[in-house]
Amino acid sequence: MDLNEALKQFEAVEANLGKLDQVWKEIKKLLPSIDEVQVGDEEQYLQMRRSFEQITKQMPKINGFELTVCLDHPDDIFRNKIDTLEVGELVDRAALDAHLHRQGEILSDYRFRVESKRRELARQAIQDVCARIESKLGLCQ
Repeated sequence: MDLNEALKQFEAVEANLGKLDQVWKEIKKLLPSIDEVQVGDEEQYLQMRRSFEQITKQMPKINGFELTVCLDHPDDIFRNKIDTLEVGELVDRAALDAHLHRQGEILSDYRFRVESKRRELARQAIQDVCARIESKLGLCQ
């Protein structure tokens, strides 16, 4: 794959990451707070979840790392929230809240890997050009 083709693929990945960021922002607004038990608007949440899953399927693996979807179904969120409220431990409620927001961490990790891979590709292209220039200069001496 040449550099221009690779850069076009990175542009497509970046565009999809932007879409995923937007969908994730909408999903976060619908997630229940630490004291709530249900998503804000279940139908909208499910639609956003489907959109997130659809876009994610188009994302390539980066050095073997696959962008995964870990968005719970609203019924599971409700059950887990009720369970943690019954237990009454703030630590459990905070852990569930962190679990519900884990998708944002996975998305950030994926973005970091994409940017690292892009820098690696650019660095390699520059090294290749430098090596060709050095070999040509060596022929001139």
